[in-house]
Amino acid sequence: MAFAYTKLTNDLLTDRLYFDAIIIGAGAAGSIAAALFARMGIRVLVLDAGLRSGFFARPYSYALAHGVRYLARPGFYRFFPPKVLNAARKGLKLFGSVRQPRQCRFFAWELDPMSLVDDRDHPYTTSPGTDFAWFRAHGVNGRMTVPGHGRQYNRITDRHFSGERGAGPQWPISGAEMAPWYDRVSGMLGLDASGEQTPPMTSAEAALAAALQERWPDLAPELGRSADWPARLVEEQPADNVQLREGASVKQVDVDASGRLEGVTWIDAETRSEQSAKAPIVFVCASRSKHADTLNSKSKAFPDGIGADGGALGKYLMDHVLVSAQGIGPGLPGGGEAKTVEDRCLYAARMHRHADRDSAHPFGVQMPLAAGR
Repeated sequence: MAFAYTKLTNDLLTDRLYFDAIIIGAGAAGSIAAALFARMGIRVLVLDAGLRSGFFARPYSYALAHGVRYLARPGFYRFFPPKVLNAARKGLKLFGSVRQPRQCRFFAWELDPMSLVDDRDHPYTTSPGTDFAWFRAHGVNGRMTVPGHGRQYNRITDRHFSGERGAGPQWPISGAEMAPWYDRVSGMLGLDASGEQTPPMTSAEAALAAALQERWPDLAPELGRSADWPARLVEEQPADNVQLREGASVKQVDVDASGRLEGVTWIDAETRSEQSAKAPIVFVCASRSKHADTLNSKSKAFPDGIGADGGALGKYLMDHVLVSAQGIGPGLPGGGEAKTVEDRCLYAARMHRHADRDSAHPFGVQMPLAAGR
Protein backbone atom coordinates (compact mmCIF):
# COMPACT_ATOMS: atom_id res chain seq x y z
CA MET A 1 0.00 0.00 0.00
CA ALA A 2 1.26 3.47 -0.83
CA PHE A 3 2.13 5.44 2.26
CA ALA A 4 0.17 8.64 2.63
CA TYR A 5 2.87 10.89 4.02
CA THR A 6 4.73 13.19 1.65
CA LYS A 7 8.18 11.69 1.25
CA LEU A 8 11.10 13.83 2.32
CA THR A 9 13.25 13.55 -0.80
CA ASN A 10 17.01 14.00 -1.08
CA ASP A 11 16.71 17.37 -2.80
CA LEU A 12 14.91 18.72 0.29
CA LEU A 13 17.24 17.04 2.77
CA THR A 14 19.74 19.42 4.35
CA ASP A 15 21.80 19.48 7.51
CA ARG A 16 19.44 21.93 9.23
CA LEU A 17 15.78 21.06 8.80
CA TYR A 18 13.25 22.75 11.07
CA PHE A 19 9.91 21.27 12.12
CA ASP A 20 7.37 21.89 14.85
CA ALA A 21 7.65 18.28 16.00
CA ILE A 22 9.55 15.09 15.14
CA ILE A 23 8.03 11.63 15.53
CA ILE A 24 10.28 8.55 15.65
CA GLY A 25 8.46 5.52 14.24
CA ALA A 26 5.56 5.27 11.76
CA GLY A 27 3.61 2.46 13.39
CA ALA A 28 0.18 2.85 14.98
CA ALA A 29 1.36 5.18 17.77
CA GLY A 30 3.50 7.34 15.48
CA SER A 31 0.81 7.63 12.81
CA ILE A 32 -1.84 8.61 15.35
CA ALA A 33 0.47 11.29 16.75
CA ALA A 34 1.26 12.55 13.24
CA ALA A 35 -2.42 12.72 12.31
CA LEU A 36 -3.33 14.62 15.48
CA PHE A 37 -0.53 17.13 14.91
CA ALA A 38 -1.42 17.57 11.24
CA ARG A 39 -5.05 18.31 12.10
CA MET A 40 -3.83 21.15 14.30
CA GLY A 41 -1.70 22.59 11.50
CA ILE A 42 1.56 21.55 13.11
CA ARG A 43 4.40 20.72 10.69
CA VAL A 44 5.71 17.23 11.49
CA LEU A 45 8.66 15.10 10.37
CA VAL A 46 8.22 11.32 10.77
CA LEU A 47 11.39 9.22 10.83
CA ASP A 48 11.11 5.50 10.17
CA ALA A 49 13.85 2.89 9.79
CA GLY A 50 11.84 1.04 7.16
CA LEU A 51 12.94 1.44 3.55
CA ARG A 52 10.93 0.03 0.66
CA SER A 53 13.67 -1.22 -1.64
CA GLY A 54 13.10 -2.60 -5.13
CA PHE A 55 13.92 -6.00 -6.59
CA PHE A 56 17.40 -5.03 -7.78
CA ALA A 57 18.40 -3.82 -4.32
CA ARG A 58 17.76 -7.28 -2.82
CA PRO A 59 17.31 -9.74 -5.73
CA TYR A 60 18.13 -12.87 -3.71
CA SER A 61 15.64 -12.01 -0.97
CA TYR A 62 12.89 -10.99 -3.37
CA ALA A 63 13.18 -14.18 -5.42
CA LEU A 64 13.24 -16.35 -2.31
CA ALA A 65 10.27 -14.52 -0.79
CA HIS A 66 8.18 -15.25 -3.88
CA GLY A 67 8.92 -18.97 -3.62
CA VAL A 68 8.28 -19.06 0.13
CA ARG A 69 4.90 -17.37 -0.11
CA TYR A 70 3.92 -19.65 -2.98
CA LEU A 71 4.75 -22.92 -1.24
CA ALA A 72 3.35 -21.81 2.11
CA ARG A 73 -0.16 -21.51 0.67
CA PRO A 74 -2.37 -24.07 2.44
CA GLY A 75 -4.21 -24.82 -0.80
CA PHE A 76 -1.22 -26.92 -1.91
CA TYR A 77 -2.13 -29.54 0.69
CA ARG A 78 -4.95 -30.59 -1.64
CA PHE A 79 -2.48 -31.73 -4.27
CA PHE A 80 0.71 -32.75 -2.43
CA PRO A 81 1.29 -34.89 0.67
CA PRO A 82 2.06 -32.77 3.74
CA LYS A 83 5.46 -34.47 4.14
CA VAL A 84 6.50 -33.36 0.66
CA LEU A 85 5.44 -29.75 1.20
CA ASN A 86 7.00 -29.62 4.66
CA ALA A 87 10.28 -30.88 3.23
CA ALA A 88 10.14 -28.18 0.54
CA ARG A 89 9.44 -25.51 3.12
CA LYS A 90 12.36 -26.66 5.26
CA GLY A 91 14.57 -26.46 2.19
CA LEU A 92 13.50 -22.88 1.55
CA LYS A 93 14.30 -22.02 5.15
CA LEU A 94 17.83 -23.25 4.57
CA PHE A 95 18.13 -20.79 1.70
CA GLY A 96 16.46 -18.15 3.85
CA SER A 97 19.05 -18.60 6.59
CA VAL A 98 21.68 -17.17 4.23
CA ARG A 99 20.30 -13.66 4.71
CA GLN A 100 17.80 -14.10 7.55
CA PRO A 101 19.12 -16.77 9.93
CA ARG A 102 17.13 -15.28 12.83
CA GLN A 103 14.01 -14.09 11.06
CA CYS A 104 13.35 -17.38 9.24
CA ARG A 105 12.64 -18.95 12.64
CA PHE A 106 9.60 -16.71 13.05
CA PHE A 107 6.22 -18.13 11.95
CA ALA A 108 5.46 -14.98 9.94
CA TRP A 109 8.59 -15.46 7.80
CA GLU A 110 6.76 -17.94 5.57
CA LEU A 111 3.92 -15.48 5.06
CA ASP A 112 6.13 -12.58 3.97
CA PRO A 113 9.94 -12.75 4.41
CA MET A 114 10.30 -9.19 3.11
CA SER A 115 8.35 -7.79 6.06
CA LEU A 116 11.26 -8.77 8.34
CA VAL A 117 14.78 -7.36 8.45
CA ASP A 118 17.81 -8.78 6.71
CA ASP A 119 19.91 -10.13 9.59
CA ARG A 120 23.15 -9.65 7.64
CA ASP A 121 22.41 -5.98 7.14
CA HIS A 122 21.06 -5.51 10.68
CA PRO A 123 23.15 -7.69 13.02
CA TYR A 124 23.03 -7.55 16.79
CA THR A 125 25.03 -9.09 19.61
CA THR A 126 24.06 -10.66 22.93
CA SER A 127 25.94 -11.36 26.13
CA PRO A 128 27.25 -14.93 26.60
CA GLY A 129 24.48 -17.29 27.61
CA THR A 130 21.68 -14.87 26.63
CA ASP A 131 21.30 -15.69 22.95
CA PHE A 132 17.79 -15.14 21.62
CA ALA A 133 16.05 -14.74 18.26
CA TRP A 134 15.01 -11.11 17.91
CA PHE A 135 12.29 -10.84 15.30
CA ARG A 136 12.32 -7.36 13.79
CA ALA A 137 10.26 -5.56 11.20
CA HIS A 138 11.75 -2.59 9.38
CA GLY A 139 8.84 -1.54 7.25
CA VAL A 140 6.93 1.71 7.01
CA ASN A 141 3.88 1.18 9.25
CA GLY A 142 6.07 -0.56 11.83
CA ARG A 143 5.15 -4.07 12.97
CA MET A 144 1.80 -3.58 11.30
CA THR A 145 3.47 -4.96 8.16
CA VAL A 146 4.04 -8.41 9.71
CA PRO A 147 1.26 -10.75 8.47
CA GLY A 148 -0.88 -12.46 11.08
CA HIS A 149 0.77 -10.57 13.92
CA GLY A 150 1.14 -6.84 13.57
CA ARG A 151 -2.42 -5.71 12.83
CA GLN A 152 -4.06 -7.26 15.89
CA TYR A 153 -5.16 -4.99 18.76
CA ASN A 154 -5.87 -6.64 22.10
CA ARG A 155 -7.38 -4.37 24.71
CA ILE A 156 -6.51 -4.69 28.41
CA THR A 157 -9.72 -5.33 30.36
CA ASP A 158 -10.95 -4.41 33.84
CA ARG A 159 -9.89 -7.87 34.94
CA HIS A 160 -6.27 -7.07 34.18
CA PHE A 161 -6.37 -3.59 35.72
CA SER A 162 -7.87 -4.96 38.95
CA GLY A 163 -5.30 -7.74 39.27
CA GLU A 164 -7.85 -10.54 39.28
CA ARG A 165 -6.32 -13.94 40.05
CA GLY A 166 -4.01 -15.01 37.27
CA ALA A 167 -4.17 -11.65 35.50
CA GLY A 168 -1.06 -10.07 37.03
CA PRO A 169 -0.56 -7.32 39.64
CA GLN A 170 -3.12 -4.63 40.30
CA TRP A 171 -2.63 -1.43 38.30
CA PRO A 172 -2.65 2.03 39.90
CA ILE A 173 -5.36 3.06 37.40
CA SER A 174 -8.69 1.52 36.47
CA GLY A 175 -10.22 0.41 33.21
CA ALA A 176 -12.82 3.17 33.51
CA GLU A 177 -10.07 5.79 33.61
CA MET A 178 -8.47 4.35 30.48
CA ALA A 179 -11.73 3.83 28.56
CA PRO A 180 -11.96 7.34 27.00
CA TRP A 181 -8.39 7.04 25.69
CA TYR A 182 -8.98 3.51 24.41
CA ASP A 183 -12.13 4.67 22.64
CA ARG A 184 -10.37 7.61 20.99
CA VAL A 185 -7.53 5.46 19.68
CA SER A 186 -9.94 2.71 18.59
CA GLY A 187 -11.95 5.25 16.66
CA MET A 188 -8.91 6.63 14.85
CA LEU A 189 -7.71 3.16 13.92
CA GLY A 190 -11.15 2.08 12.71
CA LEU A 191 -11.83 -0.32 15.57
CA ASP A 192 -15.30 -0.41 17.06
CA ALA A 193 -15.11 0.56 20.74
CA SER A 194 -17.00 -2.59 21.72
CA GLY A 195 -14.64 -4.81 19.75
CA GLU A 196 -17.33 -5.89 17.29
CA GLN A 197 -16.29 -6.19 13.66
CA THR A 198 -17.96 -5.47 10.37
CA PRO A 199 -18.51 -7.34 8.18
CA PRO A 200 -19.73 -10.15 10.46
CA MET A 201 -18.19 -13.63 10.55
CA THR A 202 -18.10 -15.56 7.31
CA SER A 203 -19.85 -18.94 7.28
CA ALA A 204 -16.44 -20.64 7.64
CA GLU A 205 -15.53 -18.52 10.67
CA ALA A 206 -18.96 -19.08 12.22
CA ALA A 207 -18.65 -22.85 11.71
CA LEU A 208 -15.27 -22.93 13.45
CA ALA A 209 -16.60 -20.80 16.32
CA ALA A 210 -19.57 -23.16 16.73
CA ALA A 211 -17.30 -26.21 16.75
CA LEU A 212 -15.14 -24.65 19.45
CA GLN A 213 -18.16 -23.84 21.60
CA GLU A 214 -19.51 -27.34 21.16
CA ARG A 215 -16.23 -28.68 22.53
CA TRP A 216 -15.93 -26.01 25.27
CA PRO A 217 -19.38 -24.48 25.99
CA ASP A 218 -18.05 -21.61 28.11
CA LEU A 219 -15.60 -20.52 25.41
CA ALA A 220 -16.60 -17.36 23.54
CA PRO A 221 -14.62 -17.09 20.27
CA GLU A 222 -14.77 -13.69 18.62
CA LEU A 223 -13.23 -11.99 15.65
CA GLY A 224 -9.80 -10.56 16.37
CA ARG A 225 -9.58 -6.79 16.50
CA SER A 226 -7.66 -5.91 13.35
CA ALA A 227 -7.42 -2.56 11.59
CA ASP A 228 -6.24 -1.14 8.31
CA TRP A 229 -2.76 0.33 7.82
CA PRO A 230 -2.30 3.33 10.13
CA ALA A 231 -1.00 5.37 7.18
CA ARG A 232 -4.57 6.01 6.14
CA LEU A 233 -4.93 8.28 9.19
CA VAL A 234 -3.15 11.10 7.39
CA GLU A 235 -4.60 10.67 3.89
CA GLU A 236 -7.07 13.49 4.53
CA GLN A 237 -4.48 15.79 6.09
CA PRO A 238 -2.68 18.59 4.20
CA ALA A 239 0.35 16.91 2.63
CA ASP A 240 2.69 19.75 3.59
CA ASN A 241 1.97 19.21 7.28
CA VAL A 242 3.50 15.73 7.49
CA GLN A 243 6.70 14.52 5.85
CA LEU A 244 8.23 11.04 6.09
CA ARG A 245 11.87 10.05 5.80
CA GLU A 246 12.26 6.33 5.17
CA GLY A 247 15.43 4.43 6.01
CA ALA A 248 16.11 6.75 8.94
CA SER A 249 17.62 4.83 11.83
CA VAL A 250 17.69 7.29 14.72
CA LYS A 251 21.04 7.58 16.43
CA GLN A 252 20.25 10.03 19.21
CA VAL A 253 17.98 12.71 20.57
CA ASP A 254 19.92 15.98 20.49
CA VAL A 255 20.06 18.39 23.45
CA ASP A 256 22.05 21.54 24.09
CA ALA A 257 24.56 22.10 26.92
CA SER A 258 21.75 22.91 29.37
CA GLY A 259 19.84 19.72 28.50
CA ARG A 260 17.17 21.48 26.43
CA LEU A 261 15.80 19.45 23.53
CA GLU A 262 17.08 20.48 20.09
CA GLY A 263 16.08 17.71 17.66
CA VAL A 264 17.15 14.32 16.34
CA THR A 265 20.14 12.83 14.49
CA TRP A 266 19.75 9.71 12.36
CA ILE A 267 21.74 7.45 10.05
CA ASP A 268 20.22 7.77 6.61
CA ALA A 269 20.17 4.56 4.55
CA GLU A 270 19.74 6.30 1.20
CA THR A 271 22.46 8.93 1.53
CA ARG A 272 24.65 6.71 3.79
CA SER A 273 25.36 9.67 6.04
CA GLU A 274 24.33 11.27 9.32
CA GLN A 275 21.46 13.71 9.02
CA SER A 276 19.72 15.89 11.59
CA ALA A 277 16.57 17.91 12.04
CA LYS A 278 15.55 20.49 14.62
CA ALA A 279 12.30 20.58 16.61
CA PRO A 280 11.19 21.60 20.12
CA ILE A 281 9.07 18.44 20.49
CA VAL A 282 10.11 14.81 19.88
CA PHE A 283 7.82 11.81 20.24
CA VAL A 284 9.63 8.45 20.55
CA CYS A 285 7.17 5.92 19.10
CA ALA A 286 9.69 3.26 18.12
CA SER A 287 9.67 -0.41 19.16
CA ARG A 288 10.44 -1.24 22.77
CA SER A 289 14.19 -1.90 22.33
CA LYS A 290 14.76 0.94 19.88
CA HIS A 291 12.83 3.21 22.21
CA ALA A 292 15.26 2.48 25.05
CA ASP A 293 18.23 2.73 22.70
CA THR A 294 17.12 6.16 21.46
CA LEU A 295 16.65 7.52 24.97
CA ASN A 296 20.16 6.31 25.77
CA SER A 297 21.41 9.46 24.04
CA LYS A 298 24.46 10.70 25.96
CA SER A 299 25.60 14.29 26.22
CA LYS A 300 27.25 16.65 28.69
CA ALA A 301 23.84 17.33 30.22
CA PHE A 302 23.00 13.59 30.35
CA PRO A 303 26.30 11.65 30.63
CA ASP A 304 24.46 8.35 31.22
CA GLY A 305 21.66 8.99 28.74
CA ILE A 306 18.30 10.74 28.84
CA GLY A 307 16.14 9.17 31.52
CA ALA A 308 18.93 6.94 32.82
CA ASP A 309 18.90 8.55 36.27
CA GLY A 310 15.81 6.54 37.20
CA GLY A 311 17.67 3.25 36.78
CA ALA A 312 14.90 1.64 34.70
CA LEU A 313 15.96 2.60 31.16
CA GLY A 314 16.45 -0.54 29.09
CA LYS A 315 15.01 -2.80 31.79
CA TYR A 316 11.60 -4.38 32.39
CA LEU A 317 10.85 -4.52 28.68
CA MET A 318 7.65 -6.30 27.67
CA ASP A 319 7.05 -8.40 24.60
CA HIS A 320 4.68 -11.07 23.34
CA VAL A 321 5.38 -14.73 24.07
CA LEU A 322 4.16 -16.78 21.13
CA VAL A 323 3.85 -20.49 20.40
CA SER A 324 2.77 -21.43 16.87
CA ALA A 325 1.04 -24.57 15.64
CA GLN A 326 -0.84 -25.54 12.49
CA GLY A 327 -2.94 -28.43 11.29
CA ILE A 328 -5.23 -29.73 8.58
CA GLY A 329 -8.91 -30.34 9.24
CA PRO A 330 -12.11 -31.07 7.35
CA GLY A 331 -13.39 -28.56 4.85
CA LEU A 332 -15.30 -25.54 6.13
CA PRO A 333 -18.52 -24.24 4.58
CA GLY A 334 -18.51 -21.25 2.34
CA GLY A 335 -16.32 -22.42 -0.54
CA GLY A 336 -14.43 -19.42 -1.85
CA GLU A 337 -15.85 -17.37 1.02
CA ALA A 338 -13.50 -19.30 3.32
CA LYS A 339 -10.69 -17.15 1.99
CA THR A 340 -10.32 -14.77 4.90
CA VAL A 341 -9.38 -11.12 4.97
CA GLU A 342 -5.68 -10.50 5.54
CA ASP A 343 -4.77 -10.65 9.24
CA ARG A 344 -8.30 -11.59 10.22
CA CYS A 345 -8.68 -14.35 12.78
CA LEU A 346 -10.81 -15.86 15.52
CA TYR A 347 -9.63 -15.20 19.04
CA ALA A 348 -10.44 -17.31 22.10
CA ALA A 349 -9.53 -15.74 25.44
CA ARG A 350 -8.75 -17.70 28.62
CA MET A 351 -7.92 -20.83 26.63
CA HIS A 352 -5.65 -21.92 29.49
CA ARG A 353 -8.73 -23.13 31.36
CA HIS A 354 -9.15 -25.89 28.79
CA ALA A 355 -5.53 -27.02 28.61
CA ASP A 356 -4.56 -30.47 29.90
CA ARG A 357 -3.03 -28.77 32.91
CA ASP A 358 -4.58 -25.52 34.05
CA SER A 359 -1.95 -22.80 33.78
CA ALA A 360 -1.40 -20.16 36.43
CA HIS A 361 -0.65 -17.76 33.60
CA PRO A 362 -3.60 -16.99 31.30
CA PHE A 363 -3.23 -17.26 27.56
CA GLY A 364 -5.48 -16.91 24.55
CA VAL A 365 -5.44 -18.55 21.14
CA GLN A 366 -5.45 -16.70 17.83
CA MET A 367 -6.75 -18.81 14.94
CA PRO A 368 -6.42 -17.54 11.38
CA LEU A 369 -8.37 -19.55 8.81
CA ALA A 370 -6.14 -20.39 5.89
CA ALA A 371 -8.73 -22.36 3.92
CA GLY A 372 -9.07 -21.32 0.31
CA ARG A 373 -5.88 -19.25 0.11
